[in-house]
Amino acid sequence: PKATAAAPTAATAPAPSKPAAPGGNEDAPRASCYFDSIDDLLQWDSAAMEWVEAQAGSSAPLALPLPGDYPGLPLHRPRIMHCHDYAGGYCKSADEDYLSSFDRWGLFDLFVYFSHHRVVVPPQIWIDSSHHANKIILGTFLFEGRDGGSQAQAFLESEGTWQRAADKLADLCVAYGFDGWLINVEASLGPTRGVFVSFLEYLTRKMKGRVGEHAQVIYYDAHAADGSYAHQDALLPRNKDLFQACDGIFINYQWYEYDTLARSKAEAGDRQFDVYAGVDVWARNCEYDEGPGCKRAVGRAKERGVSVAIFGPGWVQEKGPGHGERPGSEEARRVSNAFWDSALDH
Repeated sequence: PKATAAAPTAATAPAPSKPAAPGGNEDAPRASCYFDSIDDLLQWDSAAMEWVEAQAGSSAPLALPLPGDYPGLPLHRPRIMHCHDYAGGYCKSADEDYLSSFDRWGLFDLFVYFSHHRVVVPPQIWIDSSHHANKIILGTFLFEGRDGGSQAQAFLESEGTWQRAADKLADLCVAYGFDGWLINVEASLGPTRGVFVSFLEYLTRKMKGRVGEHAQVIYYDAHAADGSYAHQDALLPRNKDLFQACDGIFINYQWYEYDTLARSKAEAGDRQFDVYAGVDVWARNCEYDEGPGCKRAVGRAKERGVSVAIFGPGWVQEKGPGHGERPGSEEARRVSNAFWDSALDH
């Protein structure tokens, strides 16, 4: 979920040709996988899963599984989501380098790997690291851009297509060993909005059945009641059906300006912590400053009694005090830790 402003965003990763089994960027870390079309996703099948198993040397999941004593997401306090959008993803700087300087796993509850592809499977290194820290990790399912609306609507017009795609999304989680999806449709749904609700419901049920009750499907706030592409910056009666169809909602960033979270909390009822208030560390089109300035938004969201989705914390390394520091160095770790400790008031 990119913030809606003219400030520069991270470059997207180079698009692959039609993926083999599985797809991915040749320069990406081992066991990475993404797809740039629904057709490529639907062509991913058991042969691809056998390829994954061969890489692992057994029929076990390729990545480190979530520990058996995983307690589930906290139910009685605000949660913190780390949404990682860095240099387009699937590259050394976004993955190995970032992880070498990051060790504040204890400060958040779930991790999202974000990139600008239709289907974003987290690299194995992130799945392993998240599960080692006893945290769940989500990939991203995305439509955006000039043709995003027509592509999303065409996808939803065929029940057979969207159900098969949802089945494949669940299969990918099982094969690669991760825990769910952020559903990021930054495009008009038009008359297919009702079908989109059915897609969310179906995918959520499929994930619980195939992956487990801990699996999460989270919708990014991007639609009005008529299906048009319009951030609501709140949980409201006109988008509550989307929230009810899945495990949570990632509220767009302008909630801070309009201070909508009290209403969002009331609308959520006993699911208040399934509402994630988006906080953009780059502060694009936001009423707070970038970098450390996002602490104001994090604090306000927690005070209002909802969860927080921190988007783009790679700012620290891409632009902030960690820029130019050697990954994994003492100074790189120090500035990373200082950002997280300050932003989350640790």
